[in-house]
Amino acid sequence: MSEFAAHILLAVGLTGTALVVSLAAERLRIPYSVALLVVGIAVSPFTSFEPLFTFPQGLLFVFLPALIFEAALHLDPRALLRMWRPIAMLAIPGTLFTALLVALSSWALTGLDFAPAFVLGAIVSATDPVAVIAIFRRLTVPLGLQTIVEAESLANDGVALLLYAIGIDVAASGHVSLSLALAQALFAVVAGVAVGVVFAYLYARLLYGMIGAEYYAAGSLVLAYASYLVASGIHASGIFACAAAGVAIGLFKRYAPPVATIRDLEGFWGALALLGNSLVFLFMGFALDLRRLLSEPLEIAVAIASVVVARAALAYGGLWLTGIRRRGWPHVVAWAGLRGGLALALALNLPRDLPGRDAIVGATFAVVLVTLVTQGLTIEPLLRRLKLEI
Repeated sequence: MSEFAAHILLAVGLTGTALVVSLAAERLRIPYSVALLVVGIAVSPFTSFEPLFTFPQGLLFVFLPALIFEAALHLDPRALLRMWRPIAMLAIPGTLFTALLVALSSWALTGLDFAPAFVLGAIVSATDPVAVIAIFRRLTVPLGLQTIVEAESLANDGVALLLYAIGIDVAASGHVSLSLALAQALFAVVAGVAVGVVFAYLYARLLYGMIGAEYYAAGSLVLAYASYLVASGIHASGIFACAAAGVAIGLFKRYAPPVATIRDLEGFWGALALLGNSLVFLFMGFALDLRRLLSEPLEIAVAIASVVVARAALAYGGLWLTGIRRRGWPHVVAWAGLRGGLALALALNLPRDLPGRDAIVGATFAVVLVTLVTQGLTIEPLLRRLKLEI
């Protein structure tokens, strides 16, 4: 068998394995993300294969555009408008607050220099509620609450990447211009959203009047990756571009495809998201090195405690300030702050010569593992016990 054929066979085998584990987890009513993570961790010591691409780059450029686009495609634009205040609070000042709290705690309590401590804060500030969203879609959960959790995760991924880039620059150069950093961040967001909206408009106009759903599906795949890569190529936010493209499709009512085609398109992207998320969590299990959990116990404890405290403050204080007073909602938002693939990919993608790199990677591994397993396994019982206000 040729090397290329062997790689294809490996990819098919991993995809099949991920799908089987996901099906088994669904039947057992446990989050498939947790099941795949555990399977990956259990299997990794007995495997020595090289995947088709490394985990960090694979997530950032192969899986992330599709997963961001699919999540944005399912967002309700009217619910987004209603819930924009809590979403914006959690995604922008909330992400910065989490990054700073982790950074200050690590700097003050563990001796880690502030610049690498801020990099750690940026890495673990983004939420990844895949397990939560899957449960939301199985249970009866208010649309507003779903929108807050899912839209926040899309936006704070983009904000966390911007903070991560700033932190890396500061760690490398030793200084930062706040005005320049703010200008770069503003450009990244605005230009990213503009790229996504323009590409979505071109997609809608190009396919207007077509009947076959296959054209819309193929075009949407190009739309997702083109918006992400073009925005990244001009130093804008690929995440904001991809998310804006997914949301904007539903805004061009004049060129909207038939209802049946929209259903087919959502089914196509739902299948891609299931496979993509399944592979991401399986690869996360392969990448997690449990020995790192014992390497920096103080840094790990401080990082986990800081993440939990920051999330609780945002859920119980931040939501109240934005006018969200519905009973039970803050509990869900607090417990939906899982960390996942993006945090792990950013940690593994750190420069080898970054001061404190081992401590950052170890703390990130611990935060991802603890939040995914503990909160992922308990979010459904919590939702069932709460009588959520619509």
